[in-house]
Amino acid sequence: METFPLLPHPQSLKPSIELSCTVGREDDTLSVDFQLIDQHSQILLCDKQKGERIKGLWEKTCFEFFFAEPGASNYWEVNLSPSTSWNVFSFKSIRHGMTAEDQLQHLPIVINQDEKTGTFSLATKLPLDKLLISGSLVHVGVAAVIQTKEEKQSYWALFHPNDHPDFHDRASFVLEL
Repeated sequence: METFPLLPHPQSLKPSIELSCTVGREDDTLSVDFQLIDQHSQILLCDKQKGERIKGLWEKTCFEFFFAEPGASNYWEVNLSPSTSWNVFSFKSIRHGMTAEDQLQHLPIVINQDEKTGTFSLATKLPLDKLLISGSLVHVGVAAVIQTKEEKQSYWALFHPNDHPDFHDRASFVLEL
């Protein structure tokens, strides 16, 4: 497991927060853990624990990761909400052929929050063997949409290859696991 900073898009709002992710793979399990430090309580986090599969999570604060096999046109998008709601979508090509991934019926999400220190973490483990050939190499991109209490959004990622936020751009899938 290795920790990486997520960076705000240059054209995006830049709230004074710190955002990072820890990513690793053990056999066919991809582990992703987001860490947010918000000492000024600027970020809107849902406080109701739902744990349901929901569309449109990226319209509010949403932690995301994308992955694909090298050279393949298809890929997956994973959306994780602070409410523990989630979704996984498969795409046939960039932004085309989106369908809810039916091979996953549940995605465990663990939340830890300390309001006194302004720390929040969200972690999940994704079973890759339900989606890919066992042992396949994957390229991974990690991102987040962060919404402030004033309902303004900022876009964070490991790498921003364009002059506009685009987490689907395969050039942003910079981790190889």
